[in-house]
Amino acid sequence: MSKNSFTQSTILGYLPLKKFHILPIYGLEPDLIKQSAKSTFRDREKISYCTLLNALVSRLGFKGGFSNFINEYKQVLKPFLYENELKQYANLIQPRYPSNCLNLKHKRQDLSESLFFDRVHTPKKIFTGYNFHYDKYFDDGIGNYNFNIKGKFGLQQEPWDDCCSSNVDLALQNPTRQIPLRNGNETRSLIDIVIGADFPFIHSGFNLLGDQLVQPKNKASIFRIYDNDKKSLNEARFHCNKKMSLFSQRIEEINKGWVDVLPFNENIIFLKGENGEYDFIFKNQRDEEFDHQIYAPYLKRADIPKFEDEYHFNRWLYFDFKGFKQKELHEAEAKYNFSRGKAPITSYPSEFELLKMHLSDDYKKTFKISKISKRLSGFYNVKFKNNQTLMISSLISISDFQDFLDANSSYQKDRIAQTSPKGDLDNLSSVNADEDTSLPVSVTWYDVLAYINWFNREHQIEARLLSLEEYNEISPFSQIINENSGLKFLPQQIYMIKNGVRTPIGKPNQEFESNCLSFYQENGVKISGHPPYMAEENFQNLKLKFTDINYVEKHDLQYIDSRFFSEWLDRQTSIISKTLTGFYNYTSVLKPSLTSTGKYKGRKTGFRICYELNDE
Repeated sequence: MSKNSFTQSTILGYLPLKKFHILPIYGLEPDLIKQSAKSTFRDREKISYCTLLNALVSRLGFKGGFSNFINEYKQVLKPFLYENELKQYANLIQPRYPSNCLNLKHKRQDLSESLFFDRVHTPKKIFTGYNFHYDKYFDDGIGNYNFNIKGKFGLQQEPWDDCCSSNVDLALQNPTRQIPLRNGNETRSLIDIVIGADFPFIHSGFNLLGDQLVQPKNKASIFRIYDNDKKSLNEARFHCNKKMSLFSQRIEEINKGWVDVLPFNENIIFLKGENGEYDFIFKNQRDEEFDHQIYAPYLKRADIPKFEDEYHFNRWLYFDFKGFKQKELHEAEAKYNFSRGKAPITSYPSEFELLKMHLSDDYKKTFKISKISKRLSGFYNVKFKNNQTLMISSLISISDFQDFLDANSSYQKDRIAQTSPKGDLDNLSSVNADEDTSLPVSVTWYDVLAYINWFNREHQIEARLLSLEEYNEISPFSQIINENSGLKFLPQQIYMIKNGVRTPIGKPNQEFESNCLSFYQENGVKISGHPPYMAEENFQNLKLKFTDINYVEKHDLQYIDSRFFSEWLDRQTSIISKTLTGFYNYTSVLKPSLTSTGKYKGRKTGFRICYELNDE
C-alpha cells in the first residue's frame, strides 16, 4: 500500500473502489476532491490520477467525470448549500461535550448504511447528540446512572433491573419535580433522574435499527438485547421500550442534538445543525481504512490461502457488501441466541464469526469451492454424516514441511528474521529436531497458512484445515451420540498402533499416559521433565523431540495418543488430539498463541489438511 502526502488531515470517511483501492474523503470542494485522489490508498494494481478523479465523483453521484463535476459543483451543489443555509462544515455526528454517560454516539458508517440501504422513507431529523449537554440533564458528573435511587423519592426499581420500569411510571406522573443531587448544589427534574439511572438500557436502544432516534417515527424501536428465552426477551423489550420512550420524549422536548436530513442526490445526504453548520455522509461510506496486511510481519497477503476467512470475509465485507452491517449483526446475534436453545454459552462467538455465519450465503456467491475428483497420495476418503466427502491427509511430516521450506527460500528467510528472540515466532529447527523426519511436524499458525497456500498452488486445489465439528466427528477419542434417539452410532473400527504393531481396540485408552516428548540440551543431554525458567534465547535453542509415540487409527488416519500433542484447526484454534480440549486444556474455541508451536507448554502442535472430493 502507498499513500501520497496531503495538506489536510481531517478524513471524513473512506470510499472503497474496485481493485481494492481506497479513497479517503476530505470534503466536496474540487480541491479536496483532488486531494482525495492524490491521497488514495493504492493496492497492487496501478491506477491513474485521472481515473481516480472520475471514479470518485461518479461514486458521489455526479455524472460526466471530474470535468462535469466542476460545473455541477458551481451550478447545483453550491446553490443547494446556499438555499438550505449550509454555511460551514462541522462534525454533527460526534458528541461535543464530555460526559460520564455511556457511549451514546453513532458511527458514520452506521448512519450512512441505515439511510442508503435500510430505510424506505428518509427521516426528516435524526438525533446524534452532537450539541446535547448530557451533563446538564442525565449525568451530573458523579454518575447518576450508577446512583442507587431505590427507596428515594418514591422510586422502587432496582438498579440494572431489566424486568421492571416502575420508575418510568412515577416520573411520568410528576416529571418536573426537582430532586437534589448528591453534591447538594444542584437539582435535577425527576424525569432526568430516572433517565440517568436507566442509561444502560438507553444504550441498548441508542441505534438506528428502529425509529427511536428519528422523526417522524414510521417503525418500532429496536433494542440490542438478546436472550435464548422468548418470554424473558419479550419482557426485557417491554421495559426497555418504556425507558427508551422516556428518553425519546425528553430529547424531543429539549430539542438539542438533532440534525435535519437533506438528501442531495442518490449518493450524498447532508445533515444540518445549528447556525449554518452542516455535515454529510455518502453511500458505501467506511469508517476506517482496510488493512490488507492483517498478518504482518509474519505473512504477506499472497501467503494467505482462501479458506482463511478472517482476511477474505472481512475484505468482502469492506469492498463488496451493500447493506446495513449493524442490522445484520443484530439479526445474527438474535438468531444465534435462539438457535442454541437452553444450552449455556461456553464461548460467545466473535462479531466476525456471527456475521460470517449470518451472511454466509451471500459471501459464498463470491467464490467457488472447487470439488476435485483426483485422489492425492497421503489423503484418505472420509464420508461425513452430512454426506460430504473429504479427502483428509495424514499428519504433515517434518520432511513434508521441509519440502515447502526448500521451495520457498524467501519465506524461510523472512521467518528466520521473526524467530525469537529477534521476533516472537518459535524456532522451528529446535522443535523439529527428530532424526526420523517422517514424524509429524510442529509449527505455528502462520506456518500452517503459508504451507497450505503453497500446497494449493502446487496441486491446483483448495485444501484447508478441518473445522472443530469435522474433527470431533472423525476423532477416535470422541463418542458420537444421537441426541434425539439416545442411541449410539456404531463406531468406525479403531486401532492402536504401538511400535509399528496395529491392534484392533473397542475404544481409545483413556488412562493417563507418559509424555511422548522430551526436552534436550543443545549438546544432546536429555532434560528430566519440563526445563526450568530461562532466557528466551536459551529456551528456543532447547530441542523438543518425540520419544515413545503411540497412535490410534480411525478411517485409516492416525492420531497421536497423547495429551502433549495438538492439531491446528480452522478459526485460528487448536485441539489436543487425545482430550479434545483446547490449548489451555478446557475449550478448543479460544485462540491459542498463534506464534507458538506449543513448546512452552511442553507440547507440539501439528496439522493435517483436507479438500472436498467430487465423488458423484
